[in-house]
Amino acid sequence: MGLPCSKISSWRRCKSSDAYNENCDWQVYRSMRMDPGTFLEQQFGKFRHDIYNYGLGYYPYDNDDTKSIYLYLDGIRIIKVSMSTNRILDIEFRNDDIMNRFANAIEDGQYKRRDEFENRFIFVNFFADNSYFSWPFIRYVRKHPKRSINSISI
Repeated sequence: MGLPCSKISSWRRCKSSDAYNENCDWQVYRSMRMDPGTFLEQQFGKFRHDIYNYGLGYYPYDNDDTKSIYLYLDGIRIIKVSMSTNRILDIEFRNDDIMNRFANAIEDGQYKRRDEFENRFIFVNFFADNSYFSWPFIRYVRKHPKRSINSISI
């Protein structure tokens, strides 16, 4: 039996086949020298960067075949991100604790995308976990591009 909170991995589901990719996008194993809280914080930052890339359509999500992305901890899904339409991005969390830890994570990636994401998407609402069968989630909606005065026809 391994360490609790020992492996975290990111997976994606394809629109064309409705199946998971054969291989995960990335996975990380926790060493015994790192406490679980720090490990989660770091990996949530990495996944936050993936969410920004997914919402903005950057690599590796630039081919329009990604239906949703997932974060698994020790084989259990803890976060699901999907775009039900081109404008709505939902992030579902296994529970409130995961959601709160994720909210405090700082984006970790070579090219920071947070500012661009916040320029294109607006936070709409937080939906609490009200029943056994629902997960708490947050929703972002893509902003409409601003129309210039020259583009309005009379």
